[in-house]
Amino acid sequence: MGDNNAQARLVSLASRKRTATYDELMKELQIGSERELENLIIQSIYQDVVQARLNPKDKKVVFTDWSSNKAVDLDLEFMENTLSEWTEHCQSFIATLGNEVDRSNEVLTGEAQREKKIDEQVERIKKNLATSGKLGKNDAALMDIGGGRGGGGGKNEAKRHKSAMRNFMKRNN
Repeated sequence: MGDNNAQARLVSLASRKRTATYDELMKELQIGSERELENLIIQSIYQDVVQARLNPKDKKVVFTDWSSNKAVDLDLEFMENTLSEWTEHCQSFIATLGNEVDRSNEVLTGEAQREKKIDEQVERIKKNLATSGKLGKNDAALMDIGGGRGGGGGKNEAKRHKSAMRNFMKRNN
């Protein structure tokens, strides 16, 4: 068998499989001995037809790259099918990501509405307490509860609110 034809078949196999056993290669390339096979692969590596690692111990070849100018028309159909499948997979993945973004946005909108309702309830309660006279002058710190979200006074402000709430609860119980 001519070297060019054997190399074209080797490229064909490399384009379909990352790892091939000596037996698979010998059958596909119609080569009778392992030594002949190794010589063909080494020659193909030196001629930049394929990039591969021979593993004589395990009788395997691991292909890392191959030259497209040796690919036969049958390989092009296989490659076209592979790329079409990959494109479909990517489109499906993008659609799934879009659905997840939409779902996340819905959850975020719902949480923002829920937080707004809670803030409105807190404001109503504070106004009711202020107008009912149950809120003393020393309880001004309570009027700030929930006001400075995201970066308020930290631990000291939390202690101040806790202390003001404790005083308020003692007076009203």
